[in-house]
Amino acid sequence: MAEPKKTIVLISSEGTEHEVDAAAALECSVTIKNMVEMGVEGPVPLRYMNSATVAKVVEFWSHRHHHGDIDGAGGEAAWEAEFFDCTIGDLCDMLGAANFLVDEKLLDRAACTVADRIKNMSVEVVRDVFGVENDFTPEEEAEERSKYPWAFDACR
Repeated sequence: MAEPKKTIVLISSEGTEHEVDAAAALECSVTIKNMVEMGVEGPVPLRYMNSATVAKVVEFWSHRHHHGDIDGAGGEAAWEAEFFDCTIGDLCDMLGAANFLVDEKLLDRAACTVADRIKNMSVEVVRDVFGVENDFTPEEEAEERSKYPWAFDACR
């Protein structure tokens, strides 16, 4: 008789439980692996991750576990493009989750996606997207733009 598949339960900030194959979680997350090695049992509370983010992490881990590392090539490129087809806010949530869970693959792929999306945006648009207040005076900003014109070439 087949041994039942072991799972780990992740609990989002809203209290929603998300089951993930234990092998997938241990393969993808250093944080989860360390917790299991230290003997921590029971559900894993992820107090700063909403349910949608936890669900995306579980989907990423499951896909990686069953299909191997994602490198953006071949059929995986289409899956990855669809997976990361979400808002910048959702991508930032995934970055925070990947950082906390120490999942370098998810962190790398999400960061590359954010970088690709903002690479040709003007400084003003990037500030608006991320809610960053301009703390330069107009004179200081003009000085920086004249000192580093190459940094602004693609953004005009």
